[in-house]
Amino acid sequence: MDALKSGMPDLSGLRIENRNWILESCDRSLGPRLTFRCMEREKAAFEAGMPDLLRLSQDQKRWLDESCSKSLGPSLYRSCIDRESSALLGGDSSPNQSTVENENSARTELDEKKWLCKAPFGGEVVVQLTYNREDGFVTVLDQEFEGRYRTEGLRRIWYFGEAEDSDSYRYSIVLDVRGIARFYDFSEVEEDGTVRSQETLKCVKN
Repeated sequence: MDALKSGMPDLSGLRIENRNWILESCDRSLGPRLTFRCMEREKAAFEAGMPDLLRLSQDQKRWLDESCSKSLGPSLYRSCIDRESSALLGGDSSPNQSTVENENSARTELDEKKWLCKAPFGGEVVVQLTYNREDGFVTVLDQEFEGRYRTEGLRRIWYFGEAEDSDSYRYSIVLDVRGIARFYDFSEVEEDGTVRSQETLKCVKN
């Protein structure tokens, strides 16, 4: 228990209602690492300060309450309030970098999801796929990789592994709605410039 507490972000400087909001937003079922990361992100939203709504009328504030749910968690709620209040005040509504990052995170579900993948005729789980917002995690046998996660239509895509170009990843796994995952190695490029699937796995949601 002491080891877990040693890595937990210090929330003691926050008001009790804000601490509770963070704890409610960061589900402990994510595991210690992802829970602590979530808590750090949500704590940073309070440290940055919530947008000033004093210039808004009561009707405008009610409109904001209807548009921006606190169930989003502090960071996404802050981004929503910042964007919508700017529109109401007639100011520059172009999003800043923090707002863009948080809105991109909102495209995915707030809780981590997990898939266990096996070879088509194998019994052993060889790959585990998880994500939390846009952070993707891939475990191949006993080796864990941290990368990026995104959706494209009905497909879920994990990018991971170091590439020669520091701005890109070497591998990807594409998971379709049938639970079929295909593994791609971008260092293995065909003569026609395409990258073909190296492995096919069957995955089930855990």
